[in-house]
Amino acid sequence: MQWASSISVSSNPDENIRHCVDDIRNQLKSPPDIALLFATSHFSRDYERIQSAFYDQLSCKTLIGCSAGGIIGEGKEAEGMPGISLIEGRKGIRIRPKCGPFLFHREAPGFGICGGAALLLPGKRAGSLRSSEP
Repeated sequence: MQWASSISVSSNPDENIRHCVDDIRNQLKSPPDIALLFATSHFSRDYERIQSAFYDQLSCKTLIGCSAGGIIGEGKEAEGMPGISLIEGRKGIRIRPKCGPFLFHREAPGFGICGGAALLLPGKRAGSLRSSEP
């Protein structure tokens, strides 16, 4: 099993996307089986565009994302500033998502810790899901 991570703390979401995608491609050399995406709340208006860009560019089987107050990657941590981090794995990782190839948990009013998520399927607009758990 191989893992790679990347972090970018630009206030420009496109720069963060470009940096993380290029960095991960250089580390793994082939498409990952799973990608874990974390985007700070500074980009809350761009979540749908960010998740679509990563999904389109990574060619991974499963992409799971979450909004975050702080992010980690490459042995670094960033809190209270805009940024995106990406952790990816390949070889021997089998994930069977029940809700499609992309799940994005959002910190938003009305959503608890197990709260809600936005689901993005290729060619579709993001919708919302709610957990039945408290």
